[in-house]
Amino acid sequence: MRNAKAIFKVSVISYFRVPAIIGTTAFLVLLPLVMYLLTRDGTQQPAEFVIAFAPMFVGLGMVGTASSFVMGDKVTMNLRFMSMAGVKPHEYLLGTGGSLLVIGIGVMFAYSQIARFSGEELITFLGISAVGSSIAILLGMSIGMFKFPWLGQPIGMLLAFGTMLSDANERLASVFYYTFTMQIFNALDAIIEYGYVDMARTMQIMLGNAVVVIVLFVLVNWKHGLHKV
Repeated sequence: MRNAKAIFKVSVISYFRVPAIIGTTAFLVLLPLVMYLLTRDGTQQPAEFVIAFAPMFVGLGMVGTASSFVMGDKVTMNLRFMSMAGVKPHEYLLGTGGSLLVIGIGVMFAYSQIARFSGEELITFLGISAVGSSIAILLGMSIGMFKFPWLGQPIGMLLAFGTMLSDANERLASVFYYTFTMQIFNALDAIIEYGYVDMARTMQIMLGNAVVVIVLFVLVNWKHGLHKV
């Protein structure tokens, strides 16, 4: 676990040292707050300004960032050095993925405060967000290890903007319904409208996403993972 802790610390530092990453995160967090403060007229809840940006952060911020971290480690030969130093694949996963998950939950907590969630609403939102962020990170790391790691950003954008645009297009909504980003969107919408979420249905779809991504991660790691560099 010593290796995982060291990678965790380095990954957190790296996250806050990359202007593009921290700038995108700050933009996605602050924009809904600014929109609410500038347009509030008493008819809209603050949560309504968060609903589009939370799934966008998970899709674009988590998938894209995770893939870029792995891709960066491959380009700079850090993966080879870690492999030579005896770092195991699961240690790299725990260190890099764990750091991004902590940051992701922190960002989602910030969204929850903008939306003024508390009690059961807060727990539900953070729980679904944590599962969704975990899936996104694992997907991003899988893409980062693949032959074409640059696909992380386009796939992240597809998940992010596809979910956002689904609110205005029924056909698009039916296509993205079974994605983890859409389930975060639907959960937020349910909290706003009804004050509760159908957790059984939501978690069923989220866990289905998780199984697919875990299988993808295992296959890609077996073919292109840390032990192959």
